[in-house]
Amino acid sequence: MKKFYLPYSASESSDWSLYANGKAFTFHSRREALAFATDQCRKAVAAGDKSAMISIEGLDGQWRTFDSSLSPILNEPMQRAGSQH
Repeated sequence: MKKFYLPYSASESSDWSLYANGKAFTFHSRREALAFATDQCRKAVAAGDKSAMISIEGLDGQWRTFDSSLSPILNEPMQRAGSQH
């Protein structure tokens, strides 16, 4: 299963981090990080991983989970950012 985590806050360098399967990726904007995550998630689904998902932290601190088309996955239990990657 491929799962992407996009925390809300930028790092000290103003870059945004995206986490996937124990690896961190850095982007210049949250939009770039999300575009990469959706692209990789779509590729995973096309390769047969129907459980690929993207978890995004909102400004309110809540994590929400989406599928490769950014449709909400309502029954996915969310964890704190520190325990996800």
